[in-house]
Amino acid sequence: MWISILPAQLKQRLSGAEYNAITTAALNTSQDAAAMVTAEIARAVQIVRGFVGKRFALGEAGTIPDELEGAALALIVVAVLSRLPVASLLTEARTKAADDAMRLLRDVSDGKFIIVAPTDAAPVAEQPAPKRGTVAVISSNAPRYNRTGLGRLF
Repeated sequence: MWISILPAQLKQRLSGAEYNAITTAALNTSQDAAAMVTAEIARAVQIVRGFVGKRFALGEAGTIPDELEGAALALIVVAVLSRLPVASLLTEARTKAADDAMRLLRDVSDGKFIIVAPTDAAPVAEQPAPKRGTVAVISSNAPRYNRTGLGRLF
């Protein structure tokens, strides 16, 4: 099944104080907190879709395979916490989770980790173009001989 990542899922991964810090202290002067969180989610979703699209068909825009939800959230957590001036929030466990997420995404793109095909695939125009050399083109010339032309051989 393909899912969308929502800000509520990020809130479940962080403490209340961490999420409040992200939505207040990590903002530029004219930036909206919800827009910043949504932008980081969208960026992580695009990263996941980029790795998935290398080997598999993509689902509807903005969705990822549910098997990769944890990987996407690990990337989002590191991205939003790195906006804060407090380095202690980026714990070793969180950075290791992000590294593991990237390793899993590489495995997906290499075909070592299989995902479920989407029930509602994205339109063909939104699917990544196949890489050169992945499709063999077979051509054929018209036959030079036919039944009437072989009559003299027998």
